Amino acid sequence: MTDAQKSLLSLLAKAIFDTPTNVVVTSEILDEAKSQTVNSIITNDYNTIAQNIRVINAHAELTKIMEGIPFATFKGYASAYYYKQPVYRPMGDVDFITYSDRYDETVERLLAAGWERMNSSHERHVSFRKGKVELELHTEIKGVPNGKDGIVTTSKTAGAKVRALLEDLISTARVVNTQHGNIIIPDDFHHGLIMLLHVASHIINDGGIGLRHICDWATYVYRVDVNKFKPQFESVGLWSFACQLTSVCSKYLGLPKMDWSGNQDNAFLEGFIEDVLASGNFGNKEAGRRAALVLHRSSFAEMTKNRYPQASGLHLPIYMVRNALRYGLLTIAGKRRLIKPSTFTQAKTRDNLYKQFRLFECEENDE
Repeated sequence: MTDAQKSLLSLLAKAIFDTPTNVVVTSEILDEAKSQTVNSIITNDYNTIAQNIRVINAHAELTKIMEGIPFATFKGYASAYYYKQPVYRPMGDVDFITYSDRYDETVERLLAAGWERMNSSHERHVSFRKGKVELELHTEIKGVPNGKDGIVTTSKTAGAKVRALLEDLISTARVVNTQHGNIIIPDDFHHGLIMLLHVASHIINDGGIGLRHICDWATYVYRVDVNKFKPQFESVGLWSFACQLTSVCSKYLGLPKMDWSGNQDNAFLEGFIEDVLASGNFGNKEAGRRAALVLHRSSFAEMTKNRYPQASGLHLPIYMVRNALRYGLLTIAGKRRLIKPSTFTQAKTRDNLYKQFRLFECEENDE
């Protein structure tokens, strides 16, 4: 951990929990904060704050557009809600979900309200844009075991159990009155469940998470008695991960120690925070983190098959060459960053760290 990273953690602890610090923001610290997407938490970054306000207004506009259609936003303002000053929590877009039989009607309403459907496609959501803000209409929450873009697990029951807990996400959502208008967010339990799934899936499936997500969990745990959700989180194999996240927040972000989080191994906690710091927001600090992990777990042939489902038999080597050339050309064109050899050598260490999360180990709770 660099001095700038230590100082940033100290400043975040001050901003979130009023932990005393003598640290003064420097350009080096600010650069690190930007890579972790927490700059507006420690400084008056008016550009980020302005975008946050636009996103919050879009949340409120969505409530009006969706009148009569049950829905819930998640992440975004739902995470900001637990901060002392929600507007300072960096926000990217508006994520929301509705029932499948109201999906087409929702799309029609968004288009009628001036939201333009974007060409980008994703298996879990469709995107809309107006001005500088994006909306993402989801069909499934990210991270559901063995689901769309979910975490692959050998558990035979975790997927069904998680989906069962998410069934009443929309019906239990609450209306929050803000100066921008009414915003509909999940209740405390569902917000915690979504955060655990979201954080875990970005670590396991993608390039990682940044300090913003750690701060989100810290503010949530500080305001909510998460221990009362132990039976539900334990039933789907997420309780260990919840305790580990909480312990990281207590050790590095000034969160008061929660007795229920237990005594975690210091070496593990240090490895966890170092991985977060190395990643940056969604892995933006280090190119190829996701690819390196995929290659460590399988092979370039399997990676090629995932990209080109038609690649099989004698055609597979051809597609492997095509895949390699594709990456090379994109790198030369400046559309991809060159992957450092160290990223590949560190993949094994990262994978061993992630196995300690013990995600979805819930079969022992079956009848």
